[in-house]
Amino acid sequence: MDAGELTRRHARQLGLSGMVGTQATMTFGTAEEVRRRVREIATLHRDHGARVMIAPTHVLEPDAPLANILALVEESKAISFS
Repeated sequence: MDAGELTRRHARQLGLSGMVGTQATMTFGTAEEVRRRVREIATLHRDHGARVMIAPTHVLEPDAPLANILALVEESKAISFS
């Protein structure tokens, strides 16, 4: 599903969680790709007022690089939702 379209239509009725892919972005992406995805999710809140919880879609795969996990945490902490 297109999260951007969902938030444009239903931002006030939805809360979105777990939008960082565990089988693609977290496992095979770079740390910068993880950071970019976190920023994309944050724009759903900033641009459309969507309620978002930045998190992996499921349990992290054992081969997810530590650098990607740290990038997810660091970029999430750097975002201001106020």
